[in-house]
Amino acid sequence: MLGLASVTIAPLAPAQESPDQVIRATRSTTFSVPIFKSRIVDLPEAVKRVSIGNPDIADVLLLGDDALYVLGKDLGSTNVMLWDREDRLVSALNITVTHDLDNLKKQIMTVLPSESIELWSAQRNIVLSGQVSSAAKMDAALQVAKGYLEQAATAKEKIMFKQESGAGGEDD
Repeated sequence: MLGLASVTIAPLAPAQESPDQVIRATRSTTFSVPIFKSRIVDLPEAVKRVSIGNPDIADVLLLGDDALYVLGKDLGSTNVMLWDREDRLVSALNITVTHDLDNLKKQIMTVLPSESIELWSAQRNIVLSGQVSSAAKMDAALQVAKGYLEQAATAKEKIMFKQESGAGGEDD
């Protein structure tokens, strides 16, 4: 189900995609990844074992023994635990997969360059906040956001269909 909220709120800070694609992990690190995009996580020390809380939210792949590749698969949050060769906990990562707000913001700014509109990802919804000069421009912003949500839902459905149909060359 698609959700689009058009209420004005005053959050503490907007959730935005970091321009830096590399995250430097510490003992406990929290970060976000836009859906269908990835991040590299530099780990504080060598890792032997990785465990992900919810593999439906993100894919993780150990790169060597001191870096992790994280791909956002579905909106939501999960955690990743990392252990060293002596089974000591090296790091706990808290990952939130959000909408790709940078691309949506660019689309809205292309359509409505002189309007002041802020965007936030709230679970499966996108929240738009700000002031526009007319009801028609408000409707245009909502339509762009709705189109973005529909496109993201279609991409997710295609991925799910490919996985369920067994596409990938395996014989049954």
